[in-house]
Amino acid sequence: SDAVLESACAALGNLAYYNDKNRIRIAETGGLSALAQLCEGTGSVSVLESATGALRHVVYNNESNRIRFVRAGGLELLVKLIAHCDSEAVLEGSTAMLRKAVASPETAHALIE
Repeated sequence: SDAVLESACAALGNLAYYNDKNRIRIAETGGLSALAQLCEGTGSVSVLESATGALRHVVYNNESNRIRFVRAGGLELLVKLIAHCDSEAVLEGSTAMLRKAVASPETAHALIE
C-alpha cells in the first residue's frame, strides 16, 4: 500500500540523515536503486515525495553514492521528475540533488566514463 511505501521511504531517509555509514549501507544493499525505481513507478504524490526525500539523504552528502546514482541513470530520473511533477517537495529535492551532482568534479567525471 502507499502508506507502507511512504513509511519505508521515510525510515530509509531517517537512517541516512547525517549518517554516512547508513548512506553507504543503504546504497550497497540495493536501497538506492529501489528508491529510484519507486520514484519512476509510483503514481502516488505522497510516496514520490517520501522516496525523493530519502533518495536525497542517501546521495546528497556522499560522493560515492552520487556517482553510483549518476551511473545508474539518476540524472535522467531527476530531469524527468523536475519536468513532470508539480509537488514542491519533489521539485526541491530533485533540483538540490541535480545541483549537487553537476557541481561535483567527481560526479561530472562519472558522467564522461
